Amino acid sequence: MKVFCLALVTILLATVIYGQVADIQSLEKRANAGDVFAQWMLGYSYSIGDGVEQNYKEAKRLYLMAAENDFAPAQISLAEMYRNGNGVDQSYKEAAKWYRLAVDKEYSDAQYNLGLMYCKGQGVPQNYREGARLYRLAAEQNMAEAQNNLAILYGVGKGVVQDFEEAYFWGLLAAANSNDGAIETREIIAETLTMDQRSQIQAKAKKWLKEYDERIKEQIHKAFENNKKE
Repeated sequence: MKVFCLALVTILLATVIYGQVADIQSLEKRANAGDVFAQWMLGYSYSIGDGVEQNYKEAKRLYLMAAENDFAPAQISLAEMYRNGNGVDQSYKEAAKWYRLAVDKEYSDAQYNLGLMYCKGQGVPQNYREGARLYRLAAEQNMAEAQNNLAILYGVGKGVVQDFEEAYFWGLLAAANSNDGAIETREIIAETLTMDQRSQIQAKAKKWLKEYDERIKEQIHKAFENNKKE
């Protein structure tokens, strides 16, 4: 299983390819030529009104072009439009559809958000087990929100067998990643464990974070090297 942040690699590569600031005309030219990176970036510009007048309809059109060409960041952006009802009729079912396509490509944003929808029963049948599975996929990519939610599920035993040690482990990681609710989660769970248990799990979490950092650095390096060859 890949345990690096594909979304981060995508954004970094986009910055290398297009520069930190890409002018709208250049993006339009590339987008019209079928460049999915440009379609996604231009769609984002239209969605927030950056360099162009805000236009959700145009943002959706551009996102859809890239999403239908299997570009995961655009699939996520389109899913968020449907989930939030930005420029489209709100549809959790449609949001889940596009998130699921990006989940298949191991994007943590999609894994987390689809997991959240399963836990809430939004656009999909409520299923805490599936929600926990998706949270874990995102948590293993060091996504703080997923780590915190997974910690809570382990703490209360929803979708997983109740396990305070697992709950504390994921809570520690979420807190290390500055998740707003993670410190409270971590402290509540800590009360269920002995000092020795907490010490062992803290060491495990520290090791996990170090190994994760090494993996993500290696993956970013490889992505840049491959881009140079192309």
